[in-house]
Amino acid sequence: MLSSMWKSFSLWDGGNAAGGSSPDARGRTWRFLAALVCLAEVNLNLLALYVKDRQWVSLGLSARRSWKLYEESLEVFKQMKEANYIAKEGLEKSIEEQDILSRLQFGVGLYHFMVSLVPPGLLMVVEAIGFQVCVRTNCGGSLE
Repeated sequence: MLSSMWKSFSLWDGGNAAGGSSPDARGRTWRFLAALVCLAEVNLNLLALYVKDRQWVSLGLSARRSWKLYEESLEVFKQMKEANYIAKEGLEKSIEEQDILSRLQFGVGLYHFMVSLVPPGLLMVVEAIGFQVCVRTNCGGSLE
């Protein structure tokens, strides 16, 4: 959704030939990832309101929208890692980068936790909404 629009504006340069990247492109990429995670969090917070108001259809649609934004954020994160926009383990990450990555990890982990709480008889409904259901394995993996 947003990443395809983002690529069409050619903001993603994939780093230069020397393996580095321009600070401007790196900053745009981090701001884009932060915007994706923020949109996903807003939709995630709407879930609580929909539960309170017992709006089950809106709940399902908002959950799907939020999950797709988190999936897109993970895809952008993987592209950033390939383009060396993510600091290596030995290097320090800025506070903003740590904040964005921790919010992304929390959101993805929360969805995996919520799906794991669904009774086995309702897993078909969860799969129909668009979630991957892996009862015994870790579908999401980790960000590291």
